[in-house]
Amino acid sequence: MRISICVILTIFLCSVCSSKSFAQMSEKEIQTEIADNIAGEYIDCGVYFNLVYEGAEKAGRMELAKQYNDLVDLCYSSAYMLIKSNREEEMAAKVSTSLVSMRNTYLRNEIDNNLSNLSVLSNKYMDSCIDIIKDPTEMMETWSQRVRSKY
Repeated sequence: MRISICVILTIFLCSVCSSKSFAQMSEKEIQTEIADNIAGEYIDCGVYFNLVYEGAEKAGRMELAKQYNDLVDLCYSSAYMLIKSNREEEMAAKVSTSLVSMRNTYLRNEIDNNLSNLSVLSNKYMDSCIDIIKDPTEMMETWSQRVRSKY
């Protein structure tokens, strides 16, 4: 699964890089905005999956916890790859860490920092995050169209 997402992300980034420039914003700025929005989706899912992982681990469901931990790794590595596509490695690490921290705080606040309230987040994130893992193409196209339509 990790290989297919990496291949799709690479193809997507290459197609974005080969598009024509826009007058108001440079192509590089547009590519960065698209990649950052997609990375944000992966980070949200990574944080959500991490909370599910913590809940499964707390409940003693270690096999389920491991599956969710693998999804966390997949989401964070995909986000980092996108963030790094338009930044130096050191800055990409700082941006990634900062975004994960901010989203982690936000999602934990949504459930009053109580994993027994995780269903609140599941209603919002579960289906879309599963879809992103299974086939990220639609999300990538949506963000590309959304950002490019602004310029």
